Amino acid sequence: MREVEVEISIIDTGLGISKEGTKNLFSDFNKLDENARSNPQGTGLGLSISKKIIEQMGGSVTVKSKVGKGTEFKMSFLSKCQIRESLVDQESIHGFEFSGEDSK
Repeated sequence: MREVEVEISIIDTGLGISKEGTKNLFSDFNKLDENARSNPQGTGLGLSISKKIIEQMGGSVTVKSKVGKGTEFKMSFLSKCQIRESLVDQESIHGFEFSGEDSK
């Protein structure tokens, strides 16, 4: 088993989120005023819970967004996994990237 850094990026080309909107994005029960009309359902807990879980795993969650361009959420954390050495030598396999280096 090796400990590797897992990084997951979710990118969309939607409406984007204003700088003001990103300030409290991960707060419990927070819903963006700018998107409330397009999605009136939801509790405002999804991002808050996701961030707490990732942080409990020793990782982090970041967001970059530009109004009118879209948003990128990036989650990274350490995980123990077994990777065949033949895969580590390849730069990218089906959208997964392997650095070939142990994270610790």
